[in-house]
Order: sequence, then C-alpha cells, then structure tokens
Amino acid sequence: MNNFHVYEAIGRGKHSTVYKGRKKKSIEYFAVKSVDKSQRSKVLNEVRMLHSLDHPNVLKFYSWYETSAHFWLILEYCVGGDLKGLLEQDKKLPENSIHDLAYDLVKALQFLHSQGIIYCDLKPSNVLLDESGCMKLCDFGLARRLKDIEKTNPGDVPQPLKGTPCYMAPELFQEGGVHSYASDFWALGCVLYECYSGRPPFVANEFTQLVKSIISDPTPPLPDNPSRSFQNLINCLLMKDPAERLQWSELCEHHFWRSRMSIIPLPPQPAFDNMVDLSATPYLVERNGDKPSRQSTPPKPRDGLRKKDENSAKVFTPVKNVLSGKKNNAKPSCKADGLKGVNILRMSRVAKRNLQREKDKENYRRHPAEASENDTEVKIENNDMELDFGENPEGDAPDDNDGSDNPGSAEDEKLSTQGTDGNEENCMSNQMDMLTDEGPVKAETMIKTEQNCSENLDVVATPPSICMRKAQRAKTTSGAAAGSEPSDISAAFWHPTDLAVKPVMPGRKGDKAVETVPMLPFEALPAVDYIKLPREQMNAFNSQILQSLSGTFQVSEKQNIIKYLEMLSINSDAANIITNGPIMLLLIKMLRLSKTSVLRVQIASLMGLLIRYSTILDIELASSGIFNALSDGLRDKHDKLRRFCMATLGELLFYISTQSDQDTKEINAQESPLKDNRATASWQVPSSVIALVSSILRKGEDDLAQLYALRTIDNICSQGTDWTSRFASQDARDDFQMTLLRVLEAATEEPSVILNEHKIFTSRILPSLSVLYKGNKDGDARFLCLKILSDVMIVIFSDSSLTSNEQTVSDLEKISQKYFLPMYPSFAEDEDPIPIYAQKLLVMLMEHDYVKVSDILNEATVSRCFEFLLGDLSNANVSNVKLCFALASAPDMDTDILSQLQVVRRIGNLLEFVTAKDMDDFLEPTLELCRAFIIRGIGSDKFVALSKEPALLVDSAFSMSIAVDQQSCVMDICDFGGNMGIFLDLVGSSDPHISDLASDCLVLLLKAAPREATVGLLTNLPKLSVVLDLLKHGTCLRLTRLLYCLAFSCRQYLAQGMIVSISLSALMRVEALVSTFKGSHDGRLADAASYLGAELQRLPRCG
Repeated sequence: MNNFHVYEAIGRGKHSTVYKGRKKKSIEYFAVKSVDKSQRSKVLNEVRMLHSLDHPNVLKFYSWYETSAHFWLILEYCVGGDLKGLLEQDKKLPENSIHDLAYDLVKALQFLHSQGIIYCDLKPSNVLLDESGCMKLCDFGLARRLKDIEKTNPGDVPQPLKGTPCYMAPELFQEGGVHSYASDFWALGCVLYECYSGRPPFVANEFTQLVKSIISDPTPPLPDNPSRSFQNLINCLLMKDPAERLQWSELCEHHFWRSRMSIIPLPPQPAFDNMVDLSATPYLVERNGDKPSRQSTPPKPRDGLRKKDENSAKVFTPVKNVLSGKKNNAKPSCKADGLKGVNILRMSRVAKRNLQREKDKENYRRHPAEASENDTEVKIENNDMELDFGENPEGDAPDDNDGSDNPGSAEDEKLSTQGTDGNEENCMSNQMDMLTDEGPVKAETMIKTEQNCSENLDVVATPPSICMRKAQRAKTTSGAAAGSEPSDISAAFWHPTDLAVKPVMPGRKGDKAVETVPMLPFEALPAVDYIKLPREQMNAFNSQILQSLSGTFQVSEKQNIIKYLEMLSINSDAANIITNGPIMLLLIKMLRLSKTSVLRVQIASLMGLLIRYSTILDIELASSGIFNALSDGLRDKHDKLRRFCMATLGELLFYISTQSDQDTKEINAQESPLKDNRATASWQVPSSVIALVSSILRKGEDDLAQLYALRTIDNICSQGTDWTSRFASQDARDDFQMTLLRVLEAATEEPSVILNEHKIFTSRILPSLSVLYKGNKDGDARFLCLKILSDVMIVIFSDSSLTSNEQTVSDLEKISQKYFLPMYPSFAEDEDPIPIYAQKLLVMLMEHDYVKVSDILNEATVSRCFEFLLGDLSNANVSNVKLCFALASAPDMDTDILSQLQVVRRIGNLLEFVTAKDMDDFLEPTLELCRAFIIRGIGSDKFVALSKEPALLVDSAFSMSIAVDQQSCVMDICDFGGNMGIFLDLVGSSDPHISDLASDCLVLLLKAAPREATVGLLTNLPKLSVVLDLLKHGTCLRLTRLLYCLAFSCRQYLAQGMIVSISLSALMRVEALVSTFKGSHDGRLADAASYLGAELQRLPRCG
C-alpha cells in the first residue's frame, strides 16, 4: 500500500470504505477498497473471482494487500458512481436508457455464466458506471462457482445463505433451492423493474412480509406505458418458478434488444437440474387472469424456446404470474415434495440474531441485548439491506460445551438434561410456515411454538433445511466426504473461523431463571437491584461481602458467597462494579494465599466470570498482582485450578489486547486509514506470562487447560501482528516454514495444480521462494525453495501455450533476471544437492532464452562450471555437460579462459567414460562439448563448410584461409588426438546423430591439431577399416568424410616425415574397400575413393 496515495472516501458499506487513490509517481487513478478483517472469507472469495476475470462489463481487479486491521483491494476507478446513487437522484430512468443499461448487464452475466460463475448479488449498489456510462459489476464477495454449488447434494448440510432479500429469487427461500442462472435472471428483472418504476417489484417493512410477497404475490404491473417487449421481458424474468423463467437462448433472442445478442456455450447446472427434478408438484403460486394456475414444473430443462405469441414472431413468452385487472380470489397453494416450504419466522429470527452478532463481535463481553416483544422479526431498513441466514454460522458454536465442570454450578447440572425427551421432529414440523391454502399461521402462535421447542432442546437450533427425512439423509451422507475437498488452494489456507472470537472462560451452567440463592450471612440482592444501589449503600453492601470472605467463616459459607457473586457476575454492570472494586483485590489475595484447593478453584472460576462479563477493567488492576496470582495457579498440581486460572488469564489477556487495539484506533482516528501505528499499552504483560501460556500446550498437560490456552492464543492473535508475534518463536517459525514448503512441494507434484494456477505461481509463489532462500540458515529450507522453483519451471516449460503467453513470459523473465541470476553464485557455493539443481535450472533457462550465456560469462563462474571434470566423473550430471557446452559454444566466450582451464584431456576422458558405461543421455551433449572446443580455433563458418563438403579438408586454398584462425585454438586441443579411437567407434554408431557428431569431430580435429590427429587416426587404422565396412551400406556423407580424413592423414604423414607404426593388414583391407567405393554411383564418394587410393599408393610398405 505504500505505492498509493489515498484521498477522500467515495463510498461506504457496512464493513468497507472505498477511497479514491492514485499510484505514486503516475497519473493512474484507482478505487482503493478498505475492508474489515472480519470479512476475510468474503474478501478472499472476491479476490479469487475477480483476479481471473477480464471483461468490459466487470470491474477490473489489480491487486490486494493485507494490513493489521484491514484488507485493501486495488480496483478500477469508475467516476460515474453506482446505479443506486443514480436512481436516488433521478428516481426513474427512461426505457431507452434502461435498454443500454440492461444490455451491459446481460453481457456481464453472460460472461460470468460462461466462466461457471453465478453472481448471486445483482442489485443497483453493485452496478458501477464509468465515464462513458458503461455498466460494470462489482463486489463479488457472494459470487459462487457452479462447481462449488454442485458439491452441495440434497442430503448435505446447506451452504450458508446470504443476500439482499429484495433481489433474491423465490426458490432461494425454499429448502433445496440453489443459486443458478435463473436466480441471477430474477435479480436482473428486479433491477430493471426498479430502474423503470423507481422501486423493486417486491418491498415490505418486515422480512416475513417481504418473503411472503416474493413467494406468493403476483408481479405488480409496470407504471405508465412501457413497450410491450419491455413488459414481456420483465414478466418473463420474474417468473416464480425457476424452471419457467427465461433461459439464455430466449433472453438473447428477445425482441427487446435492438441488436442481436450472440449465444455462447455455457456450462451445465447439475445442482439446478436436480432441484427441478425434485419438484414433482407445483410449489409456487402462479396467477394468470381469473383462474389460479397450477403449473407443473417439468422434470427436465426445456429444449428450445417457448411457444410464441401470435402477434410476435419470436419474442414474447406467455406469463403466468402477472397481475391482471380482474379480481383474483385464488388462495396461495404451496405443496412440494422434493422442494419443501420455508420457515420464514425461523429465517427472520436467525437473520436478526446474526445482525446482533455483528454489532457485538468487537467485544463479546457486552451485556446481551434485552429481548424485544417480537424478537423474530427483522425490519427492512432499506432495499439494499443484506442479511445472513446462516443458522449457527461457522466459528460460532456454543462456548460452554467444552466438557468443563464449573465448580459453582454442581447442583445445576441436573437441569441441563430436563425437557429433552420430546419429539424433536414433531417440534420442528410444528414450526414450518408453509403458506398453505388455509393461510399463514399467526405470528403469535409461531413465536410461542418456537420458544417452547427451544426450551425443550439442549442443542443449537437446526436450520429447517437440515430437517429432511431420515432415509434421504442416510442415503446421501455416505457420499458427502468425496466432495469435501477445497476447490481452491487458498480455501485450504483460510477459514471464516480464523477471526472468530470465543469466550475462554466457560459460562455458568443451569437455568439462571430458577437458580436458588444460597444461604448467606447477609441479605442477598438480585443483580438488577444491586446495580441500582446508591454509592453509600453499595459501599456498605460490598463491605459485608468483604468481611464475610476475609473473616473466620467456614469454607462452605465462603463458597456460598462466591456462588452468589457468580450469579451477580453474569450481569455486565454488576461485573464491572465487582471487578473494579475492593472485592476483586480480595479475591486475588485469597487465590494467592488460601491453602484450600476447593476454595481456590471457585475463586479462580469467579475471577474468570467477572472478567468475561466486564466491559471495562480499571488500570489499577494491573498493579494488583493478578498476573502473579494466576501464574502461581497455573503452576499448581491441581488440574481444576490450572484450568480456571488459564481461562481467567485468557480472558484478561484478550481484554488487554482489545484495549490496546482500541487505543490505537482512537489515536489514529484523524489520520490516514493506512497508518497502523501502535499506542503504548497501559497494561504491561510480562514475557514470562506469555511463555507460561505457551508452555501449557506441551505434551502431557490437561486437555481442558490446553483448550483454554489455545482459545487464548486464538483470540489474541485475531488482534493483529503485534500480539501474534509475542507467541511466535524462531523455532516455531522455522517449523511452520518447513511445513508450508513441504505442502507446496506436495502440491507441485501434481502438474495440473501448476498449470491451472500458473499465474499465481509465476507472479507470486516463485518470487517468494527466491526471497525466502536469501538469508535462510536452514539448508533443508533452501534446498526445498530451489527444488520447487526448478520443478515448477519444468512443468511450465513443458506447456507451449504457457511459454507463449505474454504475461507468463514477462513473469519468467523477471524471475530469471531479478532473482535467479544474482543468486546463482550463492547456489553454486551452497551445500549439495543445491548446486546440481541450480545448474539444472540454469541450463533450462538458457535453453528457453531467459538467460543468455553473456549473463554468466565471467572467469569465476566459467571455472566453477567446469570443476566437475576435475573430480570423480561418476558424479557428473547431464546439466553439467550441457552448461559447459553452452559456454564453450558462446561467441562471446574468451578462448583464453577455456585454454587456462586445461580440461580437454578430462573432456576426452569423460567421453570414453560415458561410452564405456553406455550412458546414452550423456553421449550427445559430451560430443557436442568436444566439437565446441575444436571449433574455437576454426570458426563456425569454416566448420559449416567442412561439415557439408569434406573435400575441403585436402584443399590447399581452404587450408590457407583458416591458417590465421589456427592461433585461436584452445591451447590443449591437441589432447583430443588420444581420443581418435573413440571418435571412430562412435562414427560407426547406429544413431545417425551420434555418428554425424563424431565424424564432425574427426574432420575438425584434423584441421585444428593436424599432427596429433593424424597420429591418432593412422594408429587406429584397423578400427577405421572396421568402421568403413560398417558404413558401406549407410550414408555416403559419413563415408566421404572418413575417406578424406584418411587421405589428409596420409598427406600429413608424408609431408611431415612422421614415424607411425601402420598395420599392413589393416592398410590392405582399407585399400580393398576403397577400390569398391570407386565404382559408387555417388559422385562425391567415388571422387573421395579415387583421391584416397592415390594417397594410399604413396605410403611405404614395410614387411
């Protein structure tokens, strides 16, 4: 975020703020969206969706960042604002404008659907306008992929449902309803209707009324005089039955469009088709004229278009749920088999509870809101209001079901099992608000029924969609695990519960309403009366409590007082008074000094409850010795005492972390939203306390104590990196780092993972691996970084479509030049096997032109590359040889550097070694390396000429033309003369390429080192005769080369007066073969044989 200037806010949401921003040192403007950390899952979903989308009607996504308190998304800046603001100003839009707007929206939806994405949140506030009036969809936090929707089988637990009710399709309120193309079309119809009329088609002040209207009421007629085609389009988009709603083929060919809209292939919707198949009878009310229409939903999607209207060639679709001018007395009917009705009141109640949870999430210690007269109804404050219908959201499980035995509520445990013998299914079925022919159930009756059910069940309420037939549940459960894998890599890293905060201290058990007050030495006051006492009476009452606790009363009497204080503690105001007064100071002292274990356990439990329900702790408590008292309790041998001391300490530490974060927010309230400066905390938490909490996690500790320690760390870490870092040790960081690397290594073993997410690998993961390598002291971690880098590169280079992609090429060039090359010296000097992998990767990058030989042409690097020749050749690898060949054949390579290496003899030894060991993969690069060294003194142009026309070998004029280049030979090139025998053996290879390379080396070596090569060739004349015999039925070019090589050697032998032992028998065999070649039909071969025959006749014959 340091790369951007952030200016004024241009938009605000419930959890986000959008700023106008500019990239530094440029005139590029962006929309900078700041989102609360609590919306992690929604942000990750939006990023996953947007980063892969590129369409003129979809908002462009550039990058995203994470700071301690927010996520920051860098998006395309649209100066026109959103459609919601436009409608607030103009109220309505003319039909001509709506046409252009609708066309853009349809094109956007068509693109998304073609990519297998359901938008799920189409509404005016999510439609932006750029400077030219082009519509762009934004906010993909609720978007879903078809493959994810398909994973929710009818028997599975449904995925959490969120959305804006005014724009949600009827089937989404039904059990088994799924997001689909049809649900997006419904939202499109609502938006177009609102653009024309100034309001959505279905509105209400209360949620239950709104849902009933969406499900059962006919679509209100459009005001004024809309065109017939526009009216038909709206009515077809707002069909109640999703199976009868417009399909893509019909939408594209609708008469409302002025220009033809092309039809593109779309992925199938198995989940939607399954939903339709399950609908055996009509489940929604459809009205058409005077008669109620019971419309059957077809078992399968329809083929082709609907029947055409007589007055329209291909346009209009008969509509069954449009309000006619005549009175319609038909009552709603909602019968379903596969698709059941919906418990509207339950949905409303859940939505309201989730709204309250959002308000309280910053600090769970707030006193619960008083129940209203009707706590099931949600007021629809505006048409853009988004609701969460997820019952028992992730990370919000009851905090008291941890198996803890609260010492203050032993008698109350009996109450927890009462009232659980009722029939759960009957209780649930009584709550179903089915919109039957007899009309909806009265709200008062439903509230009473639901309250009775909740009292009889000691479990979290179950969503109505889960209450299916047992047989159906058993049938589908077995296959649920198969599709439970995350559909995205990042889905495995993050989870909505990451930022969920749960109380560490378990709540008191039992029914608080019927709890009896224990016997006390003073008159007990209820919490509501206690908090209303005047100051003097409050002090007097507290004094009685202090005297009773500090006096000589029996332990059982003190336990009763503590139990009474526990009863007071669940009232937030009472907890504040007790915690910040002398009673807490006495409790701390008693915890530290008391010798009675049972009493200490209850004191620790009371302290935890007080801190849990308090909303403020005075700073004086910091100097009360509370840390020392709780730390001593944590070191005690008594399991229960350690549990409650840990829970109490967890509540205290979390409170301190939230206060520190709140101080920061207040200090930075007037500053730039990007500043995350930390204020100096008033509470000083010793490092020994942090270490003590961490030590509870060691093996062998009490399970519940460890649970409380984990919750403590989990809660504190949700407050940002400052607190998280206090629990992170270097050893833990290293272990976590190695775990991540091994996970990444395992993921990259599957090539499809790399190919499907290549953009993430090339733009983010590979550069990160390079950075991680630097300065890492763990050799295993460094090796894994380089290995993964190499493995990923191999997969990417194997796919030609990726290596031709412009962005991928740019990313790979950056990795090669910015990261790999500067670090190569470090790779080469590192411990084995890192140099091997580095060399392998370097060769691969050079082969694909991402690294030039000139990039590594320095004496130290070249010397290091050839070092393997000086050691045990059995340890050599192909990459070593290929790299040396690339260096030796590079035009920019200085021959003097190669001469100083003095490695020609070792290269010859390598050639003999790989030939003897049948190391076929080494043979070709080793021969190429030999040839590259020989060419250094001849020149590549002369090499090409000699290779194509071996007769030039005995051409005097040609020999004179390369006389000057002879001085540029590698100094020890003559050492290859000792390898003429192996070159001859390889000329006879059955592999044509190997044979060609070896014959090239023979020809070139005779020019580069004529004396030594001549001696080597004539000495191996017996072997030459065998090779000539092998090649007589093969390619004429290789035979021609050998004949001219021998002719050149004969001339050298005579001209230089050499003393060489020549086998007379071998000479005679060669002469016999040469005489047969003279009659060849190939002119070049016959000429070579004639020339060689004359030279052989000049050789002396010795016994």
